[in-house]
Amino acid sequence: MGAVNRADSFTARLAAGAYLTIAFGAAFAAAYYLRGRSVVSLLVGSNILLLFTVGALLVFRKRIQADADGEAAEDCGRVFAGAEESERRHHNLAENFLSPVVILDASRVRFANKLFCSLTGYTSEEILREGFDIFSLIHEDDRPDAMANTAAMLSGETARGPREMRFVKKSGELGTGLTFSSPINFGGKSAIETVVVDITDMKDMERELNSTRKRLQYLLDNAPVMIFNLDRDGAFLYANKETRRVTGYSLDEWEGQSFAPIVHPDDLPMVIQKIQEGRAGSGRRDYDLRILNADGETRRLNISAQTILEDGEYAGSLVIAQDTTEQDKLKQRLETDKNFIDQLIENANAMIGVVDERGKFVVFNRRFEAVTGFSKEEALGKAAIELYVPEESRELVIEKLREVLDGSPAHNTEIPIVSKNGDPLIVTWSGARVELPSGEKGVAIVGQDVTEQRRMQEELTQSKKLASIGELVSGVAHELNNPLTVVMGYSQL
Repeated sequence: MGAVNRADSFTARLAAGAYLTIAFGAAFAAAYYLRGRSVVSLLVGSNILLLFTVGALLVFRKRIQADADGEAAEDCGRVFAGAEESERRHHNLAENFLSPVVILDASRVRFANKLFCSLTGYTSEEILREGFDIFSLIHEDDRPDAMANTAAMLSGETARGPREMRFVKKSGELGTGLTFSSPINFGGKSAIETVVVDITDMKDMERELNSTRKRLQYLLDNAPVMIFNLDRDGAFLYANKETRRVTGYSLDEWEGQSFAPIVHPDDLPMVIQKIQEGRAGSGRRDYDLRILNADGETRRLNISAQTILEDGEYAGSLVIAQDTTEQDKLKQRLETDKNFIDQLIENANAMIGVVDERGKFVVFNRRFEAVTGFSKEEALGKAAIELYVPEESRELVIEKLREVLDGSPAHNTEIPIVSKNGDPLIVTWSGARVELPSGEKGVAIVGQDVTEQRRMQEELTQSKKLASIGELVSGVAHELNNPLTVVMGYSQL
């Protein structure tokens, strides 16, 4: 732009000088002509005019050249001033930039802003000091790459993309930065400007996230329950070790395969229905199903399937399942054993019952019903002393119940009762403390009706008494018979 302006100025001045010379010469010739001068005089005047014109043009040329040289000098000064102003502005911009900035040339660091000093822990004086090795701040494993990249850019190669580098602070603390480097001209020399984005916290969070992910993966892989992920079509995306153990299939055999083939044929319609419920928006679905493992064995699973949505659309299911096969077998065995024990208790030839801490019946077998006359429905939930214990024996029953609950068993304790019909009965009782299904303490009692036995014993005792009397009478009669025999013998004499 300065050159164009100078050319325009030179052209204008040259034209003005030419016009001035021509006008002056025309006026001079006209004057001589009007005064009647000769042609010779007119020619002489013309030569003079020519000399004057040439001289004027030379004067104008020198003046124009002087003006042009002055303007060029001014333009050059403005260029240098603009460069200084640009460098000053660049310096201010870098100094106040929101990220650490450092500028270095082939020999040393030329600039480092406050944030770069704060990041590294070094002062500006330390960093800008001659002999300071900027590469000593870079981790030794990343240092060769950084030096090679710097040398390449100083030699004129194109700036490369952002690079992640570890750096060592003055304190010895390790950090991580994302660097953006580009070649610039600084102080008339080739240099490299590097902007550093401190991503130390982000890398720490990334490492923590990776560590958490690994722990979570370990927990998933080694969980004691089956965990697997199905896509929208019911094909496996993931299966943990327990899933592979229960089903008998390896991860390679599972991946990408459908869940349907291992489902028991009788349960397949239910599984399809549950998948459709998930597609329709149902969140969690709990159900039981049977599968056939790789050996053809039927396994029972308790399923909890959680719907996975992506952008509001059904994307599959996360399934947590527990193999309840052995548990179901144990339940069945316990149920069988319980039924067996219940039958033994129910059909035992003894009164068997269980009371809680308040003395109320929770078990009342058939023999109890037969002896007392109270039905199971009448007895359950009622206290024994309310049903059949006579008034005079209630304190004894309460005392014995307390002793047994405290851990002292009772053996063959005879306590009379009264049946529903009002018949007095003699029963011997044994009791022991037990734990009820509810977790509270209770007392198992076993009673034996000895009423008939006691009656027979009394009859036997009575018979023995009568027999003794008979023997006595017999003995007395014998003793009486002996004297009478002597008397009768003498009478015959």
